[in-house]
Amino acid sequence: MREKVKVWLSSSVGAALLTGALAGVAVTWVGYGAYRLWAEPFLPAALSDLLFAVVPGPFQAYTIALLGASAKPLAFYLLILAQIVAFSWASVRLVIVLPATASKVQLLWLSQSWLKVAIISTGLFLLLSFAGASSSWSWAAMIMESAGTAALYIALLELFYRFVRPYQGASDLGKPEDRQYTRRSLLVAFASTTGALLLWPLLMRESIMQNLSPNVTLEPPPIIPVPPSAFDLIAGLPPRVTSNERFYYVSKNLLPHQARDWGPLHIEGLVERPLEVSLQELRTWPAAEEYVTLACVDYEPNNPLTNDLISTALWQGVSLKDLLAEVVPRQEATTLELYATDGYSTAIPLQLALQPGTLLAYQMNRQPLDARHGFPVRLIVPGLYGFKNIKHLSRMVLSAREYFGYWERRGWAKEAPVKTLSRITTPAPNTHLQGEKPVWMGGVAFAGVEGISRVDVSADDGHSWEPASLEEPLSSYSWSRWVYQWMPSQTGSVVLQVRATDGKGRSQTPVETSAFPAGATGYHRVRVQVN
Repeated sequence: MREKVKVWLSSSVGAALLTGALAGVAVTWVGYGAYRLWAEPFLPAALSDLLFAVVPGPFQAYTIALLGASAKPLAFYLLILAQIVAFSWASVRLVIVLPATASKVQLLWLSQSWLKVAIISTGLFLLLSFAGASSSWSWAAMIMESAGTAALYIALLELFYRFVRPYQGASDLGKPEDRQYTRRSLLVAFASTTGALLLWPLLMRESIMQNLSPNVTLEPPPIIPVPPSAFDLIAGLPPRVTSNERFYYVSKNLLPHQARDWGPLHIEGLVERPLEVSLQELRTWPAAEEYVTLACVDYEPNNPLTNDLISTALWQGVSLKDLLAEVVPRQEATTLELYATDGYSTAIPLQLALQPGTLLAYQMNRQPLDARHGFPVRLIVPGLYGFKNIKHLSRMVLSAREYFGYWERRGWAKEAPVKTLSRITTPAPNTHLQGEKPVWMGGVAFAGVEGISRVDVSADDGHSWEPASLEEPLSSYSWSRWVYQWMPSQTGSVVLQVRATDGKGRSQTPVETSAFPAGATGYHRVRVQVN
């Protein structure tokens, strides 16, 4: 087997594939680093965006339910591997005709090869852009990236091939001793690429640029004045306010969008006085703040990969009702269309935009919004699933038409009010408990703008129910924490359940449905072991 590998590497095709793989890994690593650190165009990222933009909504929901937050990164890294394979294949088409002598001929080969790779790369970028992916990259940036990638690839291809190509005149099935490369030359080629790969774990982490907005410093976060509660003494309950770092993050984008070139916010359409307002001007308006809970439409109570997609924060900004009063909506306006700098869009009924709690937020927990959570401004609409609370907002259009945004065009619900939900956060699944010893059960319940009036728990898989104690919520738009002291009376496997009743007396439905297209339903269940 070892001799066969040596013979294969001694062939022109084997040397070309090896050269292409080394050059492809190096070029891909450089492109990946530029993408992570400076949000430069990167072809696998554009393909990943397009992949998730074109697949049907039910399949999206299935993959997210199956893989959770790993779905997009997995697709992204598979596409990175595909790019390396493509570079390897391209090398077979290019380096076999690489001239060994005559500098003018070699220069012509380099120019022609660079032009071929640059044209193919640019064409792919532009096709993806027309198809709806990578809308945050300019054409100039995509063309320059393609030209740079092609130049680096061809240069490395020519360099590495000098180390591994067979002797002039050696046949494709030549003997191992016909090879021109040595163990040292192969080691140099491998080390130059593999050494760079060792830095990938550093790039896997979120860089400072991706976590922070341009106006955020690394100062300690301000303390949010949350009223003290006896519930805080119970282990396993989430805090009343979620920190910015732990607030759930879901996006159509693979990595947090960097809205560096954000201009003034435009408000136009069926209005008497169109308005352009900068972030600095927004900060001079009377400030408003609300504790608001956001829940992702992908939340499913009994899926451990998605049942934590709910968080609460103190949002600060400008009342959208006050801002829209400045433009004077026309009587025929019924819809508020919302557009973001990353190509995302959605719409809400104008009447929801005018409700008191709707905010144009520029701060979260007394800190400027970061890239993950919508820098520089985002919309907060109490009672609607997270995808309606658009991030990186750049334009609002008042219209009289029915508008379908990014997710709505893919089959997700147009209205998207949050469905009543409740969750057990303590005890955790598969916890071993001691019989005849009191145990605190606890968690959160949420029903959008309706509020929670009652929470019941069951320790016998739903055969009987007991009322839990409710904590006063921080606002009409935030979740309610609940607790119940349970005395296990039987040993073995026990199924705990929880259900909630909203402020209008409507009980949470026990019927389990999936998240697509309008949010999941059903009771949350936790199985524990009682000794």
